[in-house]
Amino acid sequence: MDAIVWNEAVHSVGHPLMDEHHQVLFDQVNRFVELYCQPDPSKIDYFNALVALSDFVNFHFSQEERMLAQIEYPNLDGQEAEHTKFVDKIVGYTTRLNLQDLPQLTEFLAHWLIQHILVEDMQYKAHVQRAAE
Repeated sequence: MDAIVWNEAVHSVGHPLMDEHHQVLFDQVNRFVELYCQPDPSKIDYFNALVALSDFVNFHFSQEERMLAQIEYPNLDGQEAEHTKFVDKIVGYTTRLNLQDLPQLTEFLAHWLIQHILVEDMQYKAHVQRAAE
């Protein structure tokens, strides 16, 4: 599996802090890609990557939801629901802590992040731009 690559023109949601957070998430997902590509990844590295992802995701989602509330984004409830589903899925992987999940988790993370930014987060881009005017 190849690393996912941030492209400002494609992935920017028009909010510098959220774009910065998304770039961090790209880096974190790429950590799973690196682990996946190793012939014998360690369970400790896998656990550490899960904890780092979980910690940052919770921070990012709280910041993003706060920003969306401030600009009175009409689909805030939808964003919160998507975030909750994602966090629940990561908690499940962390609880199992099974290296055999690594390929499935890596595919899920890469797909989810790209789709979430390009579909869900892009829906708030116009609201962010209007709020900045």
